[in-house]
Amino acid sequence: MLSVPIQALTVRTRADLEIKSSDKRSVKAAGTPVDPSKQKEEVPGVFVVRNKKAEFFAVETGISGTTDIEVIKGIQEGDEVITGSYKVLRTLKPGTSVKIDNTAPKKEEDSS
Repeated sequence: MLSVPIQALTVRTRADLEIKSSDKRSVKAAGTPVDPSKQKEEVPGVFVVRNKKAEFFAVETGISGTTDIEVIKGIQEGDEVITGSYKVLRTLKPGTSVKIDNTAPKKEEDSS
């Protein structure tokens, strides 16, 4: 069973994931209609580090616990997923350069 921290899971709309037409890698047939309802469809996924860049992978999830969620399809064992606050993951864009920091988060000091 493969699982990831719940904080790694995020959603994107299909429109967010489309390669912009100004991108040279984009290939679109002339006159191909784009279904607006499909563009707003939300896709659950995680960001994985590939070549020091964030890459979005759509995932199919299963059972969730209090801290982790099962991933049935979409990523493989050994993929390095990006976790973070909701705000950070919600604004992260595919292709963004990332720096890997595997240090444990600092705990707040108890001021009792």
